[in-house]
Amino acid sequence: MNPVTVIIVANEEYEYAKLCLECIRKFNDTDDLSVVLVDNASTDGLREWAGNQTDFTYVYMDEGVTPFGSILSDVIENLDITGNILVMEPRYLLTPQTISRMSMILDQDDHIGMVGALINGESHHQKLPDQISKYEDAVFYSINDNNTQAIPVIGLSSGPFMVNRQIIDEIGSFDREIGSFFFINKSLTLKLLEHGYRCSVVSNAIFWNIEQNSFCSAFSRKYILQDEQTMERLYGMHYFNFQHNNNLVNEIDCNSDKDINVLEIGCDCGATLLEIKTHFPNAHVYGCELNESAVKVASCFVEAKRCNIEHDSIPFDVKFDYVIFGDVLEHLHDPQNTLRYVSETLKTGGKIIASIPNVMHISVIYDLLRGHFTYTEMGLLDKTHIHLFTYNEIIRMFEEIGFGIEDIYGVYVDLSDDYKDLIAKLMDIEPSTERFMYESYQYVLRARKS
Repeated sequence: MNPVTVIIVANEEYEYAKLCLECIRKFNDTDDLSVVLVDNASTDGLREWAGNQTDFTYVYMDEGVTPFGSILSDVIENLDITGNILVMEPRYLLTPQTISRMSMILDQDDHIGMVGALINGESHHQKLPDQISKYEDAVFYSINDNNTQAIPVIGLSSGPFMVNRQIIDEIGSFDREIGSFFFINKSLTLKLLEHGYRCSVVSNAIFWNIEQNSFCSAFSRKYILQDEQTMERLYGMHYFNFQHNNNLVNEIDCNSDKDINVLEIGCDCGATLLEIKTHFPNAHVYGCELNESAVKVASCFVEAKRCNIEHDSIPFDVKFDYVIFGDVLEHLHDPQNTLRYVSETLKTGGKIIASIPNVMHISVIYDLLRGHFTYTEMGLLDKTHIHLFTYNEIIRMFEEIGFGIEDIYGVYVDLSDDYKDLIAKLMDIEPSTERFMYESYQYVLRARKS
C-alpha cells in the first residue's frame, strides 16, 4: 500500500483542528502515515498550540490568507510528498479504517484517480445510511461494516478526497487560482476525467462534518463567487452537476437485466445516465446536450453528442425504450412539438420520463400576491425558463401528443406556516384545486406512447 499524507488546511479553526487531529491519532490504521497541518494565516491561537505538537508537520502561511489551490500545489511540491494524499478541512472528523479503505480502493484500480467518502448531510452516493444520526453511530458503523466497494460517480459533492501524487504530476497540479475547498474538488475532477481517470465513493469510508449544514468553511466561502467565474473561464460551464437524479432513474420500470436503449435530452455531465448504466448493466445509454464542455465530460462514460433538440436531428440512429427530460422542457420554446418529434424515435410502447418544475408552487404564489415575480439564477423562476407549467398543463400537453400518463407525483420541500395558511385560504377560494398542486415543487412523470 502506498504511503499516505493527510493535508489539513485551517483558517481560524483552532478548536476544529484539535478535534480533527485527535481523531486521526485515534483512528488511523495505516503503517505509513504523515500529517501536514497548514495554518492559513490564523490568528486564533492555532499557531501557538501547533508549535508544541511533535507528531505532524506544521506550515504557516506567512504571506497571508492564500487560495486553496496555491496552498496544495506549494505544500506538495516543497515537502516532496509522495504516495496517496488525503486533502481535507479540519471540520471533518475521521472514523475507523476510513484512511486505509480509501487508500486501498485508490491503489487497486489504476483507472480510479480520486476517491471520496460518505458524509453526514450529503445526498446521493455520499449519503450516510439512515441509522447514522451522530458521530458515535458513524464510528460504530465503520467498525462493523467490512464490505468495502468502489461506487462509480462522475464527481464528489463535497468533503475530503484522496488522490495519488503520481497522477497529480501526470494531469497537472491543482489550479492555483481556485480559492475554495469546494471548487478544488470540482476542478481536479474535470482534469482527471480529461485524462481518462474516474472518481469513486468508498462505500464504508465515513467522515463526520461538524458543520453539517455547510458545504465548506467560512474561509472557502469567501472565494465561491470568484471561483464560479474562474471555473466558467477555465472549463466552459456555469455550474457543475455531478449528481444523478434518482427520481428519473426510479421511473425506469423494467427488469434490471433487460437490454434497453435510453436517451437523455439535456444530459449535462452524464450523471443520471451513469447511474442508469449502474442499475441496468445491459442498457445502452445515449445523451444529447447543448453545452460542449458538458458533452466532453459525459463522453467519458456514455455516448454523448452536442445537440440542440429544437434545431438539430437526434444524432443517434436508434429506437429508444425510454427518453428522459430532466428539468429540460421548461427551457424549450416549443416543448410540445419537441415531445412530438422525440416520440418518433421511441419503440412501440416506448416511454418518456420527465421532471418539470411547478409554477403553481405556493412560494411563487406567495410572492406574486406581493407583486413579485423575480427571476433567479436557478429554481422555479430560473431566468432561463421559457415555459411555465402546472399539473393540469402537464397532463394536457402529454395527452395532446398521444401519451398516457402511467405515473406522476410531486416532489416536496418544507413549507413555512405562512405558506400552509395561504394554501388553506386559496383552497377555500377555489375548491377545484387540490393541496398537492400548491405543495409540489416539481413533478416527476412517466408517460407511455399510445
